[in-house]
Amino acid sequence: MHQAPASFGRACLIVGMMLLWGSPVGAEFGLGPVVAAALLLLAASVADPANSPDCASVTVGLVLPPLFYLLLLFAAW
Repeated sequence: MHQAPASFGRACLIVGMMLLWGSPVGAEFGLGPVVAAALLLLAASVADPANSPDCASVTVGLVLPPLFYLLLLFAAW
């Protein structure tokens, strides 16, 4: 059971990076929201289950995906 958090973190990191690398190609086909999912997976890979989130991490978690998505839309325009 002790290996589960480390395995989950590695899986989130690998899948998040693959989605983030593939997001420019996916944006051409209408898969822009994949970027937000990739960022959330990357954030989950470094999250510490022992500590509850404080105000700053919650704010970053809520603001960063829409901001990156808007940046992606602006770059595609």
